[in-house]
Amino acid sequence: MFTLSLATLYLGFMMIYSTSKHAQFLASNELLSLLQKKSKLSKYFGTVLFLIAIILFICNYGLASGALFFFVALMTLSSTIIILQPLHIFNWKTLVFTLIITSLIELL
Repeated sequence: MFTLSLATLYLGFMMIYSTSKHAQFLASNELLSLLQKKSKLSKYFGTVLFLIAIILFICNYGLASGALFFFVALMTLSSTIIILQPLHIFNWKTLVFTLIITSLIELL
């Protein structure tokens, strides 16, 4: 459940981050360019994914600690994405690999 919460938070942040005018993305990335073109829709879906993520955190960890954990995870994830996105480290292969590894660790 932790991995699902973080994945939802990551996708929500990337949808909102992709609407930024200052963010630079590769021209070959069709998904991010589509999200930039449909910025209003991306912001709505990103907000919905944030709400789903905070609900998942609160259901797993309780009201106060879930909300705190959501904001700590949001700050950590967003700063990591903002620092590493210009280096083009994040792609779908890296995301899938990371999700598989964290899912395996969570199950153990």
